[in-house]
Amino acid sequence: KEDGNVKITLIDLLGDIVREWSFKEGENGCRIGPNEIIWDGKGEKTNEYVTTGAYILKIESKGKIVFWKIAVK
Repeated sequence: KEDGNVKITLIDLLGDIVREWSFKEGENGCRIGPNEIIWDGKGEKTNEYVTTGAYILKIESKGKIVFWKIAVK
């Protein structure tokens, strides 16, 4: 409904953090309406492509947390 700071965390099914993104109010990723984030498919620590499978996206903004299950092919 309004711009706000957003933190997105990609987590594997073992609970390990694969990648994190933080966006400040007004940047792409945390503006009112649809936002698109382009990811190269690589993990943050290893800088290698992640394996095919299921992952969890944790999206935090304005004190609310949403979890999404996603698949990487």
